[in-house]
Amino acid sequence: MRSSAHLACARLAGLLLALFALCLAISPTLAASPQVNVIRVDGVISPGSADYIVTAIKQAEKDKVAALVIELNTPGGLDTSMRSIIMEMLAAERPIVVYVAPSGARAASAGAFITLAAHIAAMAPGTNMGAASPVAMGGQMDKTMERKVTNDAAAYIRTIAEKRGRPIDLAEQWVRKATSTTETEALKSKLIDVVSPSLPDLLKSIDGRVVTTAAGKVKLETKDAVINRGEMNLREKILKIVTDPTIAYLLLILGLAGLYFEFSTPGAVLPGVLGGICLILALYAFQQLPINYAGVLLILLAIIMFIAEIKVVSHGVLTLGGVAAMIMGSMMLIDTSLPDMRIPLGAIFLTAGATAAFFFFIVGAGVRALHQKTATGQEGLVGEVGVVRSRLAPRGQIFLHGELWNAESEAPAEPGDSVRVARVEGLTLQVVPVQRAALWPRCAGEVRMNNVLPFAFVPMLFLIVLFLYVFSSSVKVLREYERAVVFRLGRLSKALLNPGGSGNGPGLLLLIPIIDKMVKVSMRTITMDVPSQDAITKDNVSLKVNAVIYFRVMDPERAVVAVEDYLFATSQMAQTTLRSVLGQSELDELLSERDKINKKLQLIIDEHTEPWGIKVSAVEVKFIDLPQEMQRAMARQAEAEREKRAKIIHAEGELQASEKLAQAAKIIASEPVTIQLRYLQTLTEIGTEKNSTIIFPLPIDFLQAFSGLKKSA
Repeated sequence: MRSSAHLACARLAGLLLALFALCLAISPTLAASPQVNVIRVDGVISPGSADYIVTAIKQAEKDKVAALVIELNTPGGLDTSMRSIIMEMLAAERPIVVYVAPSGARAASAGAFITLAAHIAAMAPGTNMGAASPVAMGGQMDKTMERKVTNDAAAYIRTIAEKRGRPIDLAEQWVRKATSTTETEALKSKLIDVVSPSLPDLLKSIDGRVVTTAAGKVKLETKDAVINRGEMNLREKILKIVTDPTIAYLLLILGLAGLYFEFSTPGAVLPGVLGGICLILALYAFQQLPINYAGVLLILLAIIMFIAEIKVVSHGVLTLGGVAAMIMGSMMLIDTSLPDMRIPLGAIFLTAGATAAFFFFIVGAGVRALHQKTATGQEGLVGEVGVVRSRLAPRGQIFLHGELWNAESEAPAEPGDSVRVARVEGLTLQVVPVQRAALWPRCAGEVRMNNVLPFAFVPMLFLIVLFLYVFSSSVKVLREYERAVVFRLGRLSKALLNPGGSGNGPGLLLLIPIIDKMVKVSMRTITMDVPSQDAITKDNVSLKVNAVIYFRVMDPERAVVAVEDYLFATSQMAQTTLRSVLGQSELDELLSERDKINKKLQLIIDEHTEPWGIKVSAVEVKFIDLPQEMQRAMARQAEAEREKRAKIIHAEGELQASEKLAQAAKIIASEPVTIQLRYLQTLTEIGTEKNSTIIFPLPIDFLQAFSGLKKSA
């Protein structure tokens, strides 16, 4: 019994060891869950963003992940950066998913190209993409150049759409007509593959799909994938910061300032090192950005004017010119239609003011200190006042600085008189009586001080300008139809004082300078043209339709806080709604029931803009442009309809005439004498006309005789 028990225990132990070994063998397989790398790109597509995305694509291929998801929210960016990203995406061996998210995000301009180039294009609810027309980045384009650039961009987006199997004509409209598409319209027209509210839901939605990469067909396994979020490394973060237009602009100013300090105070070393680094970084950033070199030259001219103000007595003219040149040069430095690529006006004015103040006050004060009268040595005696001890006629002695000095004077001076030192010749002082000293230039140093005397008014002028700035920034006057949205340190607030108002106008508003920021909103009805939209009606008729929308802001705070740009958002909503409603209507309904269509548009747009504090009062379809083929078909239909009506009228006339003739025949048959009267009336009518017709009257009785013969026969 004991041996059998030992045998059973041995078997159980062996079984447990076998199960343990099996678990160890299969655990690596179970642990190898699919991986999905996720990166987020916010803001302008710049060289920093391009380097970040390209690095992420290469890392995804190295890690053999199931997919790379790029969460995108961008207003557009540089063409060169966009093309470098798309080149890597088209050559990628791992699936790339571009997800326009979160709600409220957009993939405009360059972002639309990037989204279209993805193996899987996805959008979150409440997003849009498109508006991919090329814009001038360094100045205005002439018509020929604009046409060339537009055709190049259109060909590029057609190539991408064709490679990814997306509608080519709709993608091309993004470039040629600057149209924009909501996520619902994009999904319906197959410009994107899926609409998903969150990243986990997106991974579930695309699981099992097969995409074609550079390595061949790949099946996506993303349902239970592990999400690895990637962040920019130090190099990419520095590159992104440096290529920011505002940072590049500040680096340029700091670099020039550092070099100036190094050249003005040789041996300081640190200003030169920092200035050189800043200047090289600025030049690198300018190589990546669309720079207008006229703006750079104006900034350099401003620096030259500031330096010249120190050396030349211009009474502030050079400083004012330098400030104007720096402001204009800064505004011209980066010329682009993308708001995120522009240098903020606040940074421009602050930099120009700080630079002007530095050269005007700090450096100017140092230079003026160098021109002050020397207080020691022989030069320190010039201009000093002493007392005559022995009569000067012309030689004598004076008491000065506790010492007796030999002195000479052209005018006699008695003991006790005061004299002023005009110059020093060896150990003899050349003096003049104080009464004449008022007319005698004291010294070259004092002459120079008189020349710089106007600088004494500069602090007062600065204080006046500062007061005016503070006053203008703190006191605002709003018209009756205007309201203000006030942000205090970034938080929604009310004005400090608004007599007769509710804290946001109208009337007088008192704000806290620098701390309060005000956004002005008009409460008047806004008339906005909806650009011509290409639409396909329910009965498959292609047409172009434009409209006009009338709306006004009811809640200014929601109009500013709830949406980035309520005018642009309302315009986009009107365009998409117009296309959607027309797609649900037939052509005859659109032409004959215009009021019904207008009412439907107004209700839909008003419902969508109500969360933004916008009230849409009316929408009117202005013009419907039908294709030439449809116009010819409608013309033929109208012509056929007119011919039909003419034939019906003619037939009705024939019917009525025949009825009357039948009635006349019955009357003649019942009263034979009536035919004789008709016969005589006809002869009378013929006789009244001038003609050569000969009438031979034939009696009716004669005809009746022949009629009787026929009956007898």
